[in-house]
Amino acid sequence: MLRQTLEYELTLLRTQHGKQTAFTHQLQNQFNQSNEQIKQLHEQLNLINQQKENQIKEKDQKIKQLEAEAETLHDRERFLFFSLFLILLFINRRIEALNEQIQKMESTNKLKLISTKKSLFFLL
Repeated sequence: MLRQTLEYELTLLRTQHGKQTAFTHQLQNQFNQSNEQIKQLHEQLNLINQQKENQIKEKDQKIKQLEAEAETLHDRERFLFFSLFLILLFINRRIEALNEQIQKMESTNKLKLISTKKSLFFLL
């Protein structure tokens, strides 16, 4: 009877040990799966962060490029306005010179006309 009781308790201990071992293996598997998921999520996060950093770098480069283009266009605009100013100044001075020539010609023509009238007057 004692032997049967001991064998029964041994069987119970073996069964309990088997169940604990199975439970431990199950927990270990779940732990390993969780670690693998964490590792995958960490890799995804790193990939997303790298993509965001690349996007930021690209946008920074685009901003610098646009700023450089804007500066170039601004320089061209200043040059064109200055060139236009010089052209208008030249045209204005040319108009003034032509007006002076016209006035001289008109003045000369009036003198010629007056002298022609005087000559005609003396001829009469």
